[in-house]
Amino acid sequence: MDEDIDVQTGLPLLQKGDIIEIRKGYRVHATLPVHFLYSNRRGHWESKKGEVSISDETAFLTGNYVVVKTTRDGGGHNFDGEYPDGHHVWCVKIVHDAER
Repeated sequence: MDEDIDVQTGLPLLQKGDIIEIRKGYRVHATLPVHFLYSNRRGHWESKKGEVSISDETAFLTGNYVVVKTTRDGGGHNFDGEYPDGHHVWCVKIVHDAER
């Protein structure tokens, strides 16, 4: 089995150096102020890891990102048997001088 291909989609997995575009409607895991993660935490700015859907409120997350790290980990065993490692991707937003 080829480790560089997603078994569900058949598409290549992201690798360090790849450029991706995040658009409205995508769901991403990120470290964000809880204001954006939970509706009952509006106005609270401490950061937490979580999943967010990119909307008008989180449009600042849209744009191009470069992949800086990937891992395959987190798999294991449960009562149903084995579950595979996940493909985790870390990215940094590409900011152009005009956007600063």
